Amino acid sequence: MAILPLFKVAILAIRQAAKPMANVLIARSIKYDRVKRTCAGAAQIMHRMEIRMKLFGTSIRVKEIAPLAEEEAIKQGATLISEGVVFGIGISLLVLETRRAKWSEGIKNEKLEKSFVNLDERLDGIEKSMHDVDHDVSVLASSSASFLPLKAERLQRMQQGQT
Repeated sequence: MAILPLFKVAILAIRQAAKPMANVLIARSIKYDRVKRTCAGAAQIMHRMEIRMKLFGTSIRVKEIAPLAEEEAIKQGATLISEGVVFGIGISLLVLETRRAKWSEGIKNEKLEKSFVNLDERLDGIEKSMHDVDHDVSVLASSSASFLPLKAERLQRMQQGQT
C-alpha cells in the first residue's frame, strides 16, 4: 500500500521539475547554432500560422508576412520547445500511470478469480456432502421402513399382555 503514494509523489515531483529542467536545457542549448536555427525556424512557422489564423476571418489579404526579429524568434522557439518537452514528459507520465493502474487492476482481478475458484471448489464439496447425506438418509429411511411394521406389531403384543 505504501508504494502507491510514493509513486504518485514521484510523478508529481517529476512534473514540477519538468518546466525548470526544460528551461535550463534550452538555455544551455541555445549556445549552439543548430539549436538557434531550429528554435528560430519553429518560431517563424508558428508566427506565420498565428498571423494567418488572425487574418482568416477578416477581409484583409496579405501576400507576405514579416518575420520575427531573430532574438525574438529564438526566444519564442525556445519557449515552444520547452513547452513541448514539458508536454512530452506529462504525456509519458500519464501513459506510465495508466499502465500501472491496469497492472494493479489485473492483480486485483487475478485475486478475485482465485477467490471465485476457491468458492466454487468449496461449493462443489458442500454439494457432494449434501448428496452423501441425502443418500445416507434415504438408505436409513428404507431400512427403518422395514422395521416399523415389526415394531408396531411388538408394541401391540406388549399392550395386549399388560391388559
